[in-house]
Amino acid sequence: MQPEDGNCDESKAKVCRSCKPVSVAAVARTGTCINRRQMDARLCVLILSLALAAASEGSAVLSTASDQLSRVQDSYFVHVRGGVSAQDLASGLFAELRELHKNLSLPEFKARVQGVVSEVAHGFAAKLSPEALEMVLSHDDVALVEEDQYVHLGETTVGTVGTWGLDRIMHNNPLTAPCNLTGEGVDVYVLDTGIRYDHKEFDDSRAQYASCDVADDLYGEHQSGNDCTGHGTHVAGTVGGLKYGVAPGVTVFSVRVINCYNIGSWNTIVQGLECVLVNAKRRGRPSIVNMSLYGEKNRAVKQAVEELVKKGITVVTISGNNRPNPKNACRICPAAITGVITVGGSTSEDKAYELSNAGICVDIIAPAKEVVSASYICTYCRETKSGTSMAAPHVTGAIALLLQKCPNFPPWKVKHYLLSEMAAIDALDMTPIPHRLRDETPNLLLSLDERLCSIQC
Repeated sequence: MQPEDGNCDESKAKVCRSCKPVSVAAVARTGTCINRRQMDARLCVLILSLALAAASEGSAVLSTASDQLSRVQDSYFVHVRGGVSAQDLASGLFAELRELHKNLSLPEFKARVQGVVSEVAHGFAAKLSPEALEMVLSHDDVALVEEDQYVHLGETTVGTVGTWGLDRIMHNNPLTAPCNLTGEGVDVYVLDTGIRYDHKEFDDSRAQYASCDVADDLYGEHQSGNDCTGHGTHVAGTVGGLKYGVAPGVTVFSVRVINCYNIGSWNTIVQGLECVLVNAKRRGRPSIVNMSLYGEKNRAVKQAVEELVKKGITVVTISGNNRPNPKNACRICPAAITGVITVGGSTSEDKAYELSNAGICVDIIAPAKEVVSASYICTYCRETKSGTSMAAPHVTGAIALLLQKCPNFPPWKVKHYLLSEMAAIDALDMTPIPHRLRDETPNLLLSLDERLCSIQC
């Protein structure tokens, strides 16, 4: 409410008596005292203090989603200025916003912190109504507010059962990695829909909970990392399954960032990456992140991924899928982030997968179409899926073998040896890729042979 006859005098802190409606946002902009008839002087001072803080240095920038169809309504990542505790700012600012909510007639007012990130980025995820957003933008310690966006899984179709993927990348019979490598001693964090822990592909013990389930926290589910749609179990099976996995000795951790309706966003991904770094630092073992998902570019995710790479954790992601025609992988996230390993897809006919995005941001190609792996339906079940989501875990498993042999390799060295010693050159027919991207896309197919054994650590 706003007094008819002007602004409240802060020094007198008078209760407003004659009032008309006005928004909280207007208070932040103008410094006008608002109130209902029963609002006390203390709350009036509180609002003025918020307004004065807002006016001191101007508003932070709001970064809007490039694709408004992918925008998550009222969901944001708040980037906090350096030198300021994100946890303290979130706690203090939102306590003030909650007091406003309690005392004002604003039924649509929404302000809720969904998670604070301090290891891989500096800020917090939040749900904010327009009025709350304006006040957050006006705070001195807020550097940038970024609209949240939905992410997509890189799965496109389900096909017939076949085991061609391992056959294509491995050249021993039976299908085992060179030098008797299994990935033992290496941790893989699967940012996905979860993992069925008790599937026989994982020996009942090699699939573990990373002690954080972002989807549980944000969507009110109770999965504790357990898969409820199947994508993550299939991916984990390709990484480290006994029969279907590239590295059957690796430990796979479920970091569930996609809910039971296959919905996730960049805010869930950033918090998942925070969980990865905390766990990797605690365990002190060679670590890889598999991200079989993609979306529009996002600064918080870029910052988080770059921090993981800086800390020595290799990040593998997908080029993504696009129907009916592939697009440039450099236009999506996290494929375009410097330092990640971006994987495109191939088919059993040794052709580039027709739905796989392409271009200079693709590093290597791996089996993607009609790949069989573990199913979440039962402990012995298998299923076949297609998409670049299926390609990335082949590469992740191969890197686990390399890190078992050379556990101290940093991500840049992992990438160097992957492309130089663990790939076959010009092994694919690239004609399914649009001509405009074909020459820019490396014709490198993941291939594990005795060259892996000769790598010097």
